[in-house]
Amino acid sequence: MATRQEAREHIIDLILDFTITNAVSGSGEGIDLSSYRRYINPTTGQITVDENAPTDSSLVLYETDFRESFSESLIGDSGTGVVNDIIDNCVDLDADALSTIVSDLWSYVPGGTTCTDFSDGVVDSGFGGISFNGPAATNLGGNDCAQLHGTMGGGVIDTQIILPLTDEVLASLSQFITITQQQTDINEGLAEDILDTNIYELLPGGQTVQEQISKFFADYNRLKGSPPPIVPDTDDPTTQLPGFIDDDGDGTADSWSSTADETTYTDAHDVSDDGLTGNISRLVGDAPAGFDNQTLEWLRNDLNTFLYDIDYDPVTAETDSRPDYENQSGGYLKFRGLNQGIIIRSTEGTDVGLIGSDPGNPVWRTQGFTITMWARFLDKVSSGTLFNFGNPLRTDNPDGFMLETFIDDSDTDNRYIRLVLRDVDSNNDGILDLRDSHVGNADRVRYDTATNNQTAYDSNTDYLENYTSVPIDFSEWYFIVASFNPAVTEDTGSFDQNFGTCYNSICNQDEDFWRNNIDANGYTVNSELGAMCKVEVISKSDLLRARGYGV
Repeated sequence: MATRQEAREHIIDLILDFTITNAVSGSGEGIDLSSYRRYINPTTGQITVDENAPTDSSLVLYETDFRESFSESLIGDSGTGVVNDIIDNCVDLDADALSTIVSDLWSYVPGGTTCTDFSDGVVDSGFGGISFNGPAATNLGGNDCAQLHGTMGGGVIDTQIILPLTDEVLASLSQFITITQQQTDINEGLAEDILDTNIYELLPGGQTVQEQISKFFADYNRLKGSPPPIVPDTDDPTTQLPGFIDDDGDGTADSWSSTADETTYTDAHDVSDDGLTGNISRLVGDAPAGFDNQTLEWLRNDLNTFLYDIDYDPVTAETDSRPDYENQSGGYLKFRGLNQGIIIRSTEGTDVGLIGSDPGNPVWRTQGFTITMWARFLDKVSSGTLFNFGNPLRTDNPDGFMLETFIDDSDTDNRYIRLVLRDVDSNNDGILDLRDSHVGNADRVRYDTATNNQTAYDSNTDYLENYTSVPIDFSEWYFIVASFNPAVTEDTGSFDQNFGTCYNSICNQDEDFWRNNIDANGYTVNSELGAMCKVEVISKSDLLRARGYGV
């Protein structure tokens, strides 16, 4: 069976083929389509009809079906026109296959049938008649049967009658381009002599092991991201940046910042939840579900299994033959914060051995004193008193001495310790001389606290590094020795750079000079020159090593 459209196009193609092949006006010469062929003139750009057009002229191509240009009388809408008359009256679309329509097998309408527009098997059309009953058909449109050419479905078609095809149809048919079915054989032997038959660009070869390794490291360097920075520690979680903390001040990271949120770094560094952005996750616990073995932590642990010989240090790994130190005391007293402590007093009288019989001239000013203590500092932000007897810095009637610790925002690696006291009134101006334990150095000469009645740090914070400092290490104990020696000639000779006993002209900028360890002959145990107040510190680790113990 065939559809109506299929039958319609098939009948039109057969009529065209028959008409074009047979002679015009019965001459048998056929239709020359080159007379209808249209070109684009290369000079003017206009469309022209020229059977002798140059070979380089561009052929006009049509994008619509050539059948749409047929005359209305030949095709027409359903129910009109020759082709539609044939389909309506002579084709059984439910029974006839496309290959049998208008062929020698077509069951054409025999003579005598009285179908619509049929008379003895002749279709009456606007062009005349189309006979399906053979040469015995009646006169068709006044033409003799001798002028009929060809057979279609057992009948004949008068080419002169159906010839008036429109110019548009013939122009469309003239644009068909014939494809020549030819093949050129190639001499393979000659081709191989001239052409390179190994085309590597089409099929790339496999990567070598070294190329794969290079790609792996290139991907790793691209995906590892930036390491966490070393940031200063702070007690305020709202300002604490995520990163490593250098607790012992040696330039090497020791721990993660105590108040920073690890997720702050994770959100900015690790792979995102949707897997589209970010870098390799730092910790196993921060990796997306199911990807615990694709983190920097996992990679580090896996690499350790290949590098045992590199990690092993034969020098430091040897057994330490030094004995371990055993603490002599049963424990220590812990203060939860500076400025908290205990009060020492005498149960018999008010003197604890520092005042004597004359409160106006206490014995500590004439005999001096030494304060010793072990201390371990648990933060890097607190300042306060370690030991005091009176208050030498109060506004009204300052007196006594104190050992205190303080920090400065400009230095996050060290804690500073100083001894401050009120000495005798050497100027007789009603104000006791103020002294502290800072020293002179190459950057700043020692400040005259007695004359100026204020500490060096209070006069200028640049004097910070002129005081004794200890590294911030929460695990280390420090032994602090603070002393006052009234026998030292701080005022009468030490500030004079040209005094006779100074071993050179720059004593004022020598730290060891101000710590009473240099005289005219060089280094000594006690030169009685320099500062009256002095603070010295040694860590427990250094002390034990000096005494031959293992740490």
